[in-house]
Amino acid sequence: MSDILCSLGLCMKAGKLIAGFNVVCDAIKQKPRDIIVFVTKDISDKTKKEVTFYADKYCVQVVSLPVTAVEINRILHKDFVVLAVTDIKLAGMIKSKCD
Repeated sequence: MSDILCSLGLCMKAGKLIAGFNVVCDAIKQKPRDIIVFVTKDISDKTKKEVTFYADKYCVQVVSLPVTAVEINRILHKDFVVLAVTDIKLAGMIKSKCD
């Protein structure tokens, strides 16, 4: 789990991490091939359904993280339940740690 948080921190430092429902949905619309969306394990059913619907519309993958919004707060200093990594290699690295 801390490995995932460290990887997200690396993405943030590289400027490849975006967070928040609206920001992520805008990014999906603009560059769907370069994004993997990540949701925390404590996301509400309604929000997860909306993110999944929007991602499916643009053929973007959604991956559940084994971390909570409070744990995300440690690296972003704000509770987010929807994140996206805009570098496909970095996103793949995080996705492989979630399996």
